[in-house]
Amino acid sequence: MNLPLISVVIATWNRKDDLKEALEKYLNNSYKNIEIIVVDNNSTDGTKNMVVRDFKDVKLISLSENTGVKAYNIGIKEAKGDIIYLSDNDAYLEEDGFFKIVNKFQNGSVNLAVISCEIVYIPQNIIYEWYSRPIDRNNINPNGYEAHLFIGAGAAIKREVFKKVGYYDESFFLFFNENELSTRIIGAGYDIKYFPDIKVYHKTSSKRYPNRTRYLTVRNMIWYYWKYFPIHIAFGRTIIRLPFECIISLYHRIRIFEIFKTIYDTFNGLPNIIKNREPIPKKYVKKALRYENVFQDIFHWIQETQKRRKQLKNNSW
Repeated sequence: MNLPLISVVIATWNRKDDLKEALEKYLNNSYKNIEIIVVDNNSTDGTKNMVVRDFKDVKLISLSENTGVKAYNIGIKEAKGDIIYLSDNDAYLEEDGFFKIVNKFQNGSVNLAVISCEIVYIPQNIIYEWYSRPIDRNNINPNGYEAHLFIGAGAAIKREVFKKVGYYDESFFLFFNENELSTRIIGAGYDIKYFPDIKVYHKTSSKRYPNRTRYLTVRNMIWYYWKYFPIHIAFGRTIIRLPFECIISLYHRIRIFEIFKTIYDTFNGLPNIIKNREPIPKKYVKKALRYENVFQDIFHWIQETQKRRKQLKNNSW
């Protein structure tokens, strides 16, 4: 088998210990034809010194500010591999995962552009069941399953795809950026496939920022609808999803002020999004929305969230 160069690109911000563990795993992987690029979003916890001191074979790009997903764009543009592997700073691929990725690309359709891996939360070993269609994990299809997006904790993308569709939309900063890029990839006629037989182990970091997460998720979700989909779909999903997401924010004890700020900034930014709309071809709309209406989408999100919380409760840290 021809073993192409794989570029592992990691964007990081103030997760020194998680990043160190991930880098050790990647450097000890049995697949050796890889390069690792870490783009640091101006961490203040000693991340840069740690990478320079402990990982001589890792290319470090240090930024002067926190740029969000722009850090991934910088790393991808710097990468030399024909396959770009995107990783969270608290995740790592299984031992023979890169060999599996190469095999899937080499034996798959020419339209196969993205491989989305199975995400397993550790130490509980709980599967992130984001994929809404039933899968028999005792009889996994080696050709994968058609998907509407990839999960950025662990995904492989052909380098040529970025040249055709572009990179992450940096105005999204963080969250829903995977949906945004995935929709452009699908709109260009490529396929994204989910391969449950390629596992990524994702450590759920304790360093989370709920206010920022909710703010960016809700804002970017609405912007995403208006940027890529027909007006009637964007409008319909906005009037249903926005109130629903506000209720979820209240459930998570997000302050009313933060909720109003989210709503204001969402609508304040909409004119610019609408001005620069890039609707995907109509024949790809249903595929990009995983062939589901907004109510099915909400139902599957609730179902997955409840199941994961139950598993976490039964398998406490």
